[in-house]
Formats: sequence, structure tokens, C-alpha cells
Amino acid sequence: MEKLFLIILNSAEKKLGESVDWARDLLSSSKSAVFKYFLTTPLANHRKYATAEQIAAAKIRTVLHESCGSCVQIEINLAKQNGVLAESIKHIAEKNYDSLSEDVSLVARFADAVLLRNKDEQMLRKNIVEICGKHTLSEVSLAIATAQFHPTVIRAMGYGSVCKIGELEY
Repeated sequence: MEKLFLIILNSAEKKLGESVDWARDLLSSSKSAVFKYFLTTPLANHRKYATAEQIAAAKIRTVLHESCGSCVQIEINLAKQNGVLAESIKHIAEKNYDSLSEDVSLVARFADAVLLRNKDEQMLRKNIVEICGKHTLSEVSLAIATAQFHPTVIRAMGYGSVCKIGELEY
């Protein structure tokens, strides 16, 4: 079973473009924990109604609140793999919201508001429902919540200490 997990981790590392040494460390401590961690992937990747760009906006803004290292680059890499243009990703990451479409800008600002718990959260939620629909709000909410999980685990395990903000590849 451990060999299978190592194959999966090596594959994930190639796909994500960043080290998964933290997962190897977790594997050496608890195979069942790694298995359960993998079970969160379908929820983190759920998308039926929201666009790839809307989900990328929610996840990138969230990860930037939680981390400044490899987790940000991972979300950027995943967004590119899902067809989001590098230019849009850069605008999302750098908070150039006026350069984004209305719906993507709205989602990015909503993610910021949720994470900062600021007064704009309620208005932005209402606008998302009006412009994008209630289903999109649900998926964006899941994206915000699940995007916090990975950087928190990595940071808690001591692997999230190198900031890459000036080195991000869009």
C-alpha cells in the first residue's frame, strides 16, 4: 500500500509542480491519514456551475490569505491546467480586479471579504447570486473553504516557510 501512495504522491508532485515532501512525511507517520487526506480532493475540486476562472479566483485569493509559498504556486498551476489564462491569474493574484470580467472580479472580492470578515461580504454574496446564481455561490463557498485546508496542513507540519510571492510563475 505504501508503494501505491508513493506512486500517487510522485504523480501529484509532477501535476502540481511543487514538492509534496510534507505528504511523504505524513505517509511515514500515518498511511490512513494520507488516504483520508486524498478523500478531500473530490470536494476541493468540485465544480459544475461555476467557471474555472471563478473557482480560480476564489482559491487563489484564499490561498494568498493563508500562504505565500508553494500553495499559491500550486493553485496557479491548477488554474492554468483548468484553462484559466495566465493574464487572468495574474490579475487575480495581484488584485487587479478592474481588469477581470465582472463575475470573476465579484468572486475574488467576495473571497477577500469572507476571509477578512468585512462588511462587504453580505452585499457581494447577494451580487454573486444575482449575477452568477445560487449554485455558483455554493461552489465558490466550497472553493474558499477547501482552499484553506492544504496550506494550513503544510504550514502546521513546518513545510510552508518559504515565501514565493516575488517568484510566482503565471
